[in-house]
Amino acid sequence: MANVIPSGEESRLVRRLTQLEAETGVQIRVLTALNDVSVERARSFWTLGNRSILITVNPQSGNVLDFRVGNDVSEKIKRSFWLELQGRYGNMFYVKEHGEDGALQAALGPIETCVRRDAICRQVPGFSPEQYALSAVMASAGGSIAGSVRTAYITTDSQHGRCLPRLA
Repeated sequence: MANVIPSGEESRLVRRLTQLEAETGVQIRVLTALNDVSVERARSFWTLGNRSILITVNPQSGNVLDFRVGNDVSEKIKRSFWLELQGRYGNMFYVKEHGEDGALQAALGPIETCVRRDAICRQVPGFSPEQYALSAVMASAGGSIAGSVRTAYITTDSQHGRCLPRLA
């Protein structure tokens, strides 16, 4: 729908996903869309089985990647994995450098790895525990700073959302 995947890549992607499904029993579907309305409309046509993954690529979204997973998949690949994968490959900096198709292709590698593993995946493979801890600390620090800035202001007009500095 959004012309994200080049025509030559589309047939390779279909073969890759078909082979993965034959080997693991996990069905992966890719939905590309230009806006949230078309994403929601298309999702209503597809029902996810317990062993399904729906990857949505939406170039109009702030983070181009979104994942919906069936129950069996979520037992094996935890929510933290999907959030990290989305943050790593779906962000505007990665997409600007590699494009939407590059983001999709990069995200598929760790998904394939985790689907084939016997163990539970909690984080994206290839990220050392030290890097993971550092990113968690940095995210927390960023949230604290943003929270501090927010509490320095009070909303005086909820209808228009205007904020004024808090007078101490």
